[in-house]
Parts: sequence; C-alpha cells; structure tokens
Amino acid sequence: MNTQQLSLPPQSDSSQAGMQEVIILKRRGEHEQARNKANQLLAHFPQCIASLHLNYQLAIADSNFIEAEGYLREALKILPEHPVLLLNQAQLSLSRYQYAAAVKLADKAAAVYVGNNTVFLAAISKVVMQAEQPAIAISVYQRMLAVEPDNTHFKHQLALCYFFTNQPQKAYILLNEVIAKSPNNAGAIHLRSALQTYTNDHNHIEDLRKFVADVASQHPAIYYALAKELEDIADYKESFAMLKQGAALMRKQLCYNEAAELKSIADIIKSTTDIVVDSLVQESSGPIFIVGMPRTGTTLVERVLTQHEDVHSVGELSLFPQLLASMAQQYMAQHKSVGSLHEAALKIDFAELGRRYTIAVAEISAGKPYTLDKLPINFLYCGFIKKALPNARIIHLCRNPMDSCYAIFKTLFINAYSFSYDLDELANYYITYKNIMAHWHSVMPGAILDVHYEEMVNDAAKTTQRLVQWCGLTYKSELLEFHKADSVSTTASAAQVRKPIYKSSVEKWRNVETELTALQFKLKQAGVVF
Repeated sequence: MNTQQLSLPPQSDSSQAGMQEVIILKRRGEHEQARNKANQLLAHFPQCIASLHLNYQLAIADSNFIEAEGYLREALKILPEHPVLLLNQAQLSLSRYQYAAAVKLADKAAAVYVGNNTVFLAAISKVVMQAEQPAIAISVYQRMLAVEPDNTHFKHQLALCYFFTNQPQKAYILLNEVIAKSPNNAGAIHLRSALQTYTNDHNHIEDLRKFVADVASQHPAIYYALAKELEDIADYKESFAMLKQGAALMRKQLCYNEAAELKSIADIIKSTTDIVVDSLVQESSGPIFIVGMPRTGTTLVERVLTQHEDVHSVGELSLFPQLLASMAQQYMAQHKSVGSLHEAALKIDFAELGRRYTIAVAEISAGKPYTLDKLPINFLYCGFIKKALPNARIIHLCRNPMDSCYAIFKTLFINAYSFSYDLDELANYYITYKNIMAHWHSVMPGAILDVHYEEMVNDAAKTTQRLVQWCGLTYKSELLEFHKADSVSTTASAAQVRKPIYKSSVEKWRNVETELTALQFKLKQAGVVF
C-alpha cells in the first residue's frame, strides 16, 4: 500500500458506484436508506475496504460504537497498516477512555503515513493531546510545520507542547514568531506571559498596554497577559485593574448558569446524606485522587508523589466523572421511573464503575502499582469514588480561602471553571465547595486526608512524609527534587512546578486586599474566613 494515499480503495467499479449512491442518500438525510444500501453493498463486497469504512462511518453517526468497531476490525485485518483505519481506531479507543491504546494507534498512524496532508496530521495530534501526551505530539507538529512553515496555528500548538514539556526557550522563540506575524494573536501573547517571570528590564508591558487600549484588538487573554507581567514587577494595583477588565470580558462570552451549577452541587449533598461506603480499608496499592479547588497546590503534590518510582500520574483526565455520568445516563434510560441523574448515580453498579476505571488507568500506568488522578473537580465525587474504589486514597488540598480565590481569579482557564470570572460568583462557588467537602468528611469520617498548601511550602519534608504514609508509600528525600524532573505537566501551574518549593504565594492576596474587600466580606459572612 502506498501510505501517501489516504483514500481507501474500492473493490470494483460496482462497489464504487454503490458507495456513491450511499453517500448521496446520506447527504439527503435519508439515513435509514443509506444504512440499508451500505449493508447490501457490504454483503456483495465483504472484502471491500472502502465499503467497510463507509459502514463504520454510518455506525458512528448512529452512535453504534460496537458495530463501528466491528467494521474497523475487519478492515484492519485486510489493511493492518492503513493510516486512516489506525487513526479511526485511535479515535474510537479515546472515546472509550482507552488512552494508552489511543496513543499507540495514533502514533502508529503517524509512523506509517509518509504523506503531507496536514489535516490528517492535525487529527492525529488531536488524539494525542486529548490523551495528555504533548511529548508525542511534538514530532507531529514539526512535520506539519515542515509542510506549512509559516502556519502560525501550528507554531502556537507546538509552542504549547514545548511549554508542557518544560522547554520554555523553544516555546518563547516560536511564540515571538507567531506574534511578529500575527500581532493580535491573544492566545500566543498570553502563553508567552506564562513562560517566565518578567522584570522591569525585560517585559512586554508597553506593547500590551497598547493592545488593551485598542478597542478593535481587545481580548480577555491580552488583559490576563498584561496583568501577569504587571504582577511580576510588583505593580499590583494596575495588575488587578487589568484582571477585572479581562475577567469581565471573559464572563460576557460564557453561558454560565450559576443557579443551576450551585443547585447541582446542593443536590449531590442532599442525595448522598445516607451514602454507605462499603469499606475504608486501604490496600497496599491502588488509585490516588488529588482533589480541591484549582490553584491550591494540587499540581505541586502531584509532582512530589510522582517522583516515587511506584506512582504514575494520569494527569487531569475527566475519566471518573465521565464514567460515572455515562453509567448514570444508561441507568436512567433503562429505568424510566428514576427521576434524576443524581438518583441514578446512586443506583449504578459501583463495582463495575470501579472495574472500568481501574482497567482504563491500568493501561496508562506503565505497570506501576499506584495511579494518581489529579482532576481537582473530583472533589464533587468523593463519596462516589470511595463506593467504586474502596481502596482509593483521596487527598484534599486546602489553601487560605483569600489566597485561593485570588489565585483562581487571576487565571484564565481553558473551557473550565466558569465561576472564576466574577468575584461574587467566585465567592458563592467557593462557599458551596466548602459545604460539600464538609459533607464528605461528615458522611465518610477518616476517608479523606486534608493537606494545607501552607504546610506544604513551610515544611515540605514533614508534609510529604504524612502524604506518603497516607498512600502506603515509603518516604524518600528525592521526592522533593520534583522540579528537576522532565515529566510533562499540562496544567495552568506548568511553569510554577518547574521551580523548587517557594513561599512567595502565601498571603499574596494582601497585595490587593482593598480590591478583594467585598469577596472577603462575603466569605466572612459564610464563616469561611474569620
């Protein structure tokens, strides 16, 4: 097979004519007729790769993934190294949370494909990035740039991969090239601001001020970039002013329903008041979950623990909540009397949920006995985690509420934490978060270890000893050398965790205390701060 060709060969002129007919029916919206014709075509030409692939596409359109995989499997028996088939199998594996298989297949698709179709290569890189493997995506983006050397989007994405893999200088060079050609590229400007700590002698503040003064080029990311560089040079007042403007712009772009979000969390609390956890016995190995609000030190603790040779981090994959939601939705579909997703979530087979989760993380654990899941928002599901995985260790990162809220407010998140762009909404969400964590401690006493960020930075060795004891690991002083590791970090804290533990973020909110007066008052009223 010529792997430069992405087209799938028809078996004959007759099969090609039949496929054209199926495609026309599909375009007309006559899906049932298209499926019937495709099935007839496959019955006549069972070894036709193109026909198998067409049936695969129709099955995917109908969300019939088991049937779709069957067609792909048959096609791969005939052409086991066709890049399109391998990529499709990778995409299907990813949809099933089979991350290791998805990456392996996508990597193989890239290896066997020697053409220069950047759309196809971009599809490969998308699979790899969704599986949180930017180191593998680097070579794919480099190939894409070899074809289109002036493509600023490809350069930006490659710079992001360099940022995640601790290669800031390479990222900086690429971002400057992007910005030189596309001066209003807000994403590149924002990423460049995150690469390093700027000084009075080296920054982009004046250029950024010009950008925010130009109404035509205003973008939330530029305000956040300017705020970050102003904070670097200790101009906290102007920094906060830029944050407020950037956050207000970002909030206008979001369809965030605060009432619905807070009610959903309240419903979790209400529905799990009588939750029964089968066992709190912790075995010698198993999954570790790090939960908490974002920007509270979750990445720091992850980096420390993953220095241990027995621990492998799966990053911030939304694996557990996706599996839980999928099984709850399936239960609701089968039991029409169940009135809500929260009710269904308590009736699922938790042993099966645990089994599915364990299989998924085992595939990417590199054979290590402990896996570490660092999705902060899993704090919503602590009770469900313990029911599905009785031997799970849950570590809850706590931080001074004012420092926590300030750190959240000054972060531009990607498709997450919609509550973070309005100080009033941020306060409301933070209060609700404290309520659900108090709830989990109440219904599952002793099941969650609270670790305070301030304790971690003030006495890292002592706190780390407590962490590893909780997890059933052995303490080693090398755990605190995490900043020297080359491992990937795909979080908003990617730059900070490349440094040794520092204390400068403790009480940092005091620099903008006046600007946070209303937030502080609201948290005091709720008893969150005193």
